[in-house]
Amino acid sequence: MGSCLNPCGGATHLSIEIDMLAVGDADAMALRHVSDEYGEFIAISDGGHKSHGNKLVSIVRDYYQSDTVDLLISTHPDQDHIAGLEAVLDALKVKRVWVHDPSEHPTAGAHPYGRHPHVSPRRRE
Repeated sequence: MGSCLNPCGGATHLSIEIDMLAVGDADAMALRHVSDEYGEFIAISDGGHKSHGNKLVSIVRDYYQSDTVDLLISTHPDQDHIAGLEAVLDALKVKRVWVHDPSEHPTAGAHPYGRHPHVSPRRRE
């Protein structure tokens, strides 16, 4: 765990860990940020192929010692980015999901978000 000076002058302890999965041409990443001031924050960006989702779940449960993801991010609906996210949504508590607007992608009906019980569409204002 490192330490840095905050704007108010006191020292604060913080840690940032980024775990990038070796998933070939796909993308899957888990991130954990821990600070004295804010506690722990866990995020997942993209899930790789379907077979990679359980690896992300293992990182969160076994390495981060948590069953909660604060933020799940889907950058776009290609199967090598989203297919593994279904396992994350099924196995872990996910507080917030940031997802592209599926209507802007021609394959919008092919991805799991439209049918997953934890994700509901939100209209732009």
